[in-house]
Amino acid sequence: TAVIGPNGAGKTTLFRLIREGELIRSVPKARLGFFHQDLSGLKENETVLESVMRDSIQKEGAVRSILARLLFSARDIHKPVSVLSGGEKIRLCFARLFTSAANVLILDEPTNYLDIPSVEALEKLFSEYEGTMLFASHDEAFVNAIATERLIIDEHKIKPDPSHPQSQTGNSGK
Repeated sequence: TAVIGPNGAGKTTLFRLIREGELIRSVPKARLGFFHQDLSGLKENETVLESVMRDSIQKEGAVRSILARLLFSARDIHKPVSVLSGGEKIRLCFARLFTSAANVLILDEPTNYLDIPSVEALEKLFSEYEGTMLFASHDEAFVNAIATERLIIDEHKIKPDPSHPQSQTGNSGK
């Protein structure tokens, strides 16, 4: 589900409240995973592979496959996090999320600072993701490619997007 609205509407605040447990108290099987632009969770002294393996529930072969799909070469996975560009660090955060135990992803502006090949790689992974995703993005092409439902934040209220048919019918999606 895409959460859309103008800058300052409250999308990031909504996600922060979810992260802090203010909006979702206890859903027994939900394991939340968050992407926010501060890139917290990365340790500069680890290699790319070590960073992903640290919290991964996947075996190393699956981790390497996810890293490759996120455009990391066999050489790149041995680089220390400290030498990665901002876009590479963002892709690394997504690799960590996709290999974690999270089954509900909350993503605040996932395509910021990414080049077109990186966004396309994310689109492919997100479209195959079997869990639930709630994301905010100003990237209309990305929203159109990924979102099966849309919510609009307007005047401090969250409403279904009237221009998006699935949002009106209540069909479930990612």
